[in-house]
Amino acid sequence: MKDNNFLLNDVAIIILNYNSLEDTMRCVNALLSFHDIAPHIVVVDNCSSDNSYDVLEENLSSKGIDVIKSDGNKGYSAGNNFGIKFAKKKYNINTIGIMNPDIVIPKSDVLINLYKNLWNYEDACIVGGVIKNSSNIIDSAWDIPSTKNLLLYHSIIPFVRKNKKNLSSQQIDDNTFIVECIVGCFFLAKLELFERIGMFDENVFLYNEENILGLKCKNNGFIELLVNNQYYFHNHKDSKRNHSFKSKINVTRNSYLSRCYLCGNFYSKVFLPLLWLVELLNKVYLGLIYIVSHH
Repeated sequence: MKDNNFLLNDVAIIILNYNSLEDTMRCVNALLSFHDIAPHIVVVDNCSSDNSYDVLEENLSSKGIDVIKSDGNKGYSAGNNFGIKFAKKKYNINTIGIMNPDIVIPKSDVLINLYKNLWNYEDACIVGGVIKNSSNIIDSAWDIPSTKNLLLYHSIIPFVRKNKKNLSSQQIDDNTFIVECIVGCFFLAKLELFERIGMFDENVFLYNEENILGLKCKNNGFIELLVNNQYYFHNHKDSKRNHSFKSKINVTRNSYLSRCYLCGNFYSKVFLPLLWLVELLNKVYLGLIYIVSHH
């Protein structure tokens, strides 16, 4: 395990912002409130369509936060990789943290304990904690999907969709478990091992990043860890928004494209027609819901 008195000054936390000014400011300020640790914080603006970058740069640069801008919105994976490469070049780091803007870390111990667990195990590449949303515990890890679940997870039709993801785990310490996929909204990773698995796969714009990382870790002989007594909050607001019909179609399209890549490159192209059929049924279902709700 690395010994730096757990100041975490060999850690760079990457926060990817896209039109999430308020969330990003709240997330960064929460990290800055921890006076016993000093990780580097890199905010990447992924070419927001509002004035996020200017406001973030004006308010955070003076506090020692790196605020940088990608050269184009090429998606979640590319944006985070851009931040990781920047942090590696500028700082002497061995650990990176990936943190969505709507994540709130309640206390510095969460970061410290995840860091300790990550470096306690030589073959550990990624470590994460447990998501709390209000009073609920949210899925924070799951198994690499079987071929059947690869299809079922993509369906949005209630009586078809498989909502609960399978989770089998191997306990290796009191609160530490080996799992196959850690949720991507917040985790720590060893930089060297993360680079060896190719970092985030930029062939996907959004969705399925965790499944791809899980498969790459497994294929390279690395493990992912879940520490089940370290909690953080994910203030996800999506579910309460009234999305337009067009935006709902676009969401399923992005998910479909990333799942096609996942299927074709890590499973078998034989199943792509079935995945296309599931996506077609999703479109039909959304169309029927739209028609019913407007009559």
